[in-house]
Amino acid sequence: MNDMPGISPVMILAAGLLFFLGALAHRLSERVGVPALLLFLAIGMLAGSDGIGGIYFNDPVAANSVGVFALAFILFSGGLDTDWESVRPVLGRSIILATFGVAITALLVGLFCRFVLGFPLLEGLLLGSIVSSTDAAAVFAIMRSRRVKLKGLLKPLLELESGSNDPMAVFLTVTVLGFASGTVASWTASLVSLAVNMTVGVLIGAALGFLASSAFNRMHLAYEGLYPVLSMSVVLVTYGLCTSIGGNGFMAVYVCGIVMGNRDFLHKRGLTRFHDGVGWLMQIVLFVVLGLLVGGAYLVWREYRQQHDYQQVEGEILHAEIGVGQIQQAHVQQQSYTKHLQYRYTVAGKEYVGERIKLLGTQSSTSREGIEKLLARYPAGTKVPVHYDPLDPSRAVLETGYSWGSILFLALGLCGSAIFVLVLLRRQS
Repeated sequence: MNDMPGISPVMILAAGLLFFLGALAHRLSERVGVPALLLFLAIGMLAGSDGIGGIYFNDPVAANSVGVFALAFILFSGGLDTDWESVRPVLGRSIILATFGVAITALLVGLFCRFVLGFPLLEGLLLGSIVSSTDAAAVFAIMRSRRVKLKGLLKPLLELESGSNDPMAVFLTVTVLGFASGTVASWTASLVSLAVNMTVGVLIGAALGFLASSAFNRMHLAYEGLYPVLSMSVVLVTYGLCTSIGGNGFMAVYVCGIVMGNRDFLHKRGLTRFHDGVGWLMQIVLFVVLGLLVGGAYLVWREYRQQHDYQQVEGEILHAEIGVGQIQQAHVQQQSYTKHLQYRYTVAGKEYVGERIKLLGTQSSTSREGIEKLLARYPAGTKVPVHYDPLDPSRAVLETGYSWGSILFLALGLCGSAIFVLVLLRRQS
């Protein structure tokens, strides 16, 4: 049989080894008391291009698609295992945390970025909006650990909040993007959109949960192995249908799982165990892919070493201009501004053309003002110092040094590593 196009046996072997190591990591996490998702991330980082595995992966779009697909099944699995009687008493508090709690977190992070890191206010609020909601996959992975024993109603409160805070985070992100680009209509329209997003998610999830559980009792398939396939189709249909009509797909699959988990239907126990396994598989895939995508604090260390060895030569700015485009954010078109800057420089008699201003940073932003201030320092025809890598002169930047963001990122990485080691030592003692 011919090999599959684009997929080599080595890639299949690597995928199998990553899944195998992910399964073993869960066992190790129970022994040392460290959340399994941290080990999944570590496996991905070690397998990445900067680790011992040497697997090159630098596709954020593909990682986002994998994350959406995996999170849908993780939330559905969590919903199936959720007892409504334990969730009902914390429903009001979880809604407050998923809305006002997320908004307060976004505001505090935005103010920190503005007054400590020196970000423009809107960019700080945008960063705060993006990181304000708790990650449902991480929460469910930790809460389902056998070693996690929380008192009272704290466990269902955290699970329900993490499964329902996505609409608020999307609302804040889209609204801040709208203000930054000048395309936001009004706060009233944004709040209405948020209410519709959450309501549609709940209604679609509840309706399809009732329909699916009733359909399982009425269908009599010839092979029991088809029921898991049918249940997986329920997850995909629920997410796809809800998202396509303007609702929140993640909330829909979570509510669908809760409804089905609290009703009796054919093969319920077997399907619950099946989706528990699928949920673990998706957690391994999601966090290993994220580990492959990001190199952690090592990126900051590599930036330091590269800048330390860079040499300087005189260059000339060829052109500096702003490009305007459109980006899609939660069914809303937002304006995006991109810096187009080129400079030329000569090393050992060979001419090069560079585009990077700094080693780390993005080329686009939703803030035109920030891009204009940056490009104003480099008008066309200006002579500028260019810093290049002597091992690869085509790699060059105009600015070296460190931003508060890089220092903060390194500090967080070191703190996380220290906490990880302290937990291990405490468990061993």
